[in-house]
Amino acid sequence: ERPRLVFLCPGGGSQHLGMAQGLASLPCVAPWLSRADTKMKQSIGLGFWEAIQSGRLNEAPISFAATVSVSAAVAFALAEFGIVPDLVVGLSLGELTAAAISGCFSFETLIELAVARGNLFQQIEPGGSAIVNHHFELVRNLLEPNPSVNVAVVYSPDACVVSGALECVKQAVADLCEKGIEAKLLPIAGAAHSPLIDSVRSKYQATIRAVQPSPGSVPGFSSLDGQPFGARLADPQHWGRQLRETNRFDLCLRQFLPQDLLIDLGPGRTLNAALRSTGAPIINPMRHPDDEVTD
Repeated sequence: ERPRLVFLCPGGGSQHLGMAQGLASLPCVAPWLSRADTKMKQSIGLGFWEAIQSGRLNEAPISFAATVSVSAAVAFALAEFGIVPDLVVGLSLGELTAAAISGCFSFETLIELAVARGNLFQQIEPGGSAIVNHHFELVRNLLEPNPSVNVAVVYSPDACVVSGALECVKQAVADLCEKGIEAKLLPIAGAAHSPLIDSVRSKYQATIRAVQPSPGSVPGFSSLDGQPFGARLADPQHWGRQLRETNRFDLCLRQFLPQDLLIDLGPGRTLNAALRSTGAPIINPMRHPDDEVTD
């Protein structure tokens, strides 16, 4: 029996300068990145190729648009060769990419939504995120005295991301390190899955509602709770919850089998450490910024 092919789409923080440059010469990928370049120029006045060389790459609208563009471009290019996923999963921002791959909306609409999400992040108090290598339930307990910071993403039982108001996150990192717990800030603009989202959640839902997404045709699991998409990808309420509440990527991992083939569509391999726990082989079409090889 053929192994299941699983496409995985990363969230914010996976971007890096020069990402996907090696894909520009591939006839199957270049047209998609050209479309991304045009759409980003229209939406934020900065094209894809300029963005990935820019000191502004970590600004939320720019990093979000560039990240979803490269992941979706690789997925759609693979589809031209008949390589289509049996399952698709996206973490946080990456669930938008997963929805586009599933057929909920177009490539250009995906970029629009990523930009809109980034713009909303610029309307709230400056936020931050940090990776913490410790059991997420213990981290959650330690954060209880600080309601401005919470567990945003659970990668695995012993690795999570916390997010919230930037200064509060910095203090949380210092407090955790003082207790001997490894924690460090991430290059992510804004604070998804934190109380800061409450003020823009309804706006985000309205943005999703305006594009009228369809339920999609490729099955997958939501990073919100590790459960099948069903018809939820067409429901703006789901997207509001997925942006505000803790994302349980660890529960998605439980759905994978050692004989599955996992393709991490991200430019930074931010999912790889968690994916290795599945025992399934992982393919990375894009180079890590530390690699000397090309994409």
